[in-house]
Amino acid sequence: MDQDSVQSTAEQQSGELHDRLRLAERELKWTQIEAEHQAENLQRVRRQRARLREQLDLATETLAESLSERYWNRAGGTRSALGRLTGRSGRTGSGSVETDLVAEVEASDLFDGAWYLRQYPQAMREQTAPAVHLVRHGNDKGLDPSERFSTARYLRTHPEAVESGLPALVHHLRSGRS
Repeated sequence: MDQDSVQSTAEQQSGELHDRLRLAERELKWTQIEAEHQAENLQRVRRQRARLREQLDLATETLAESLSERYWNRAGGTRSALGRLTGRSGRTGSGSVETDLVAEVEASDLFDGAWYLRQYPQAMREQTAPAVHLVRHGNDKGLDPSERFSTARYLRTHPEAVESGLPALVHHLRSGRS
């Protein structure tokens, strides 16, 4: 091959490489723009999820309170003066075992009715107050009253709680055990 044809071939290859490089740079730019759009969309979705979480929290808090009020209206119990002042249930039962247990559960800082409804939607489907649902089904189904108390763990470490027939949370509150 003569020197002119080698130079011509080299220039042609150089031109092709330059064209490929420009194409690759454009594709990279489009990919970067697409990645920025995806990042913006992800942030938008995260903000929307946070708003939805806030709405869910508010809705479950409202529903838990409403279901509790309905239970107490039917049971004939009233909210105590302490409950009105502290914002905790502070219910006084009508004297039945269940209403007394429900009152103890609702008064506990270890019970979170809204959290309970989010974890155990069956209570919502049954339109049962969260504390009532916990009293009736908590031990048998291993339902926790909040993130801060594990029914299953408590029953495992305190077998006398199972024998007592009390909800694990109430047994804990009465015995002062952890």
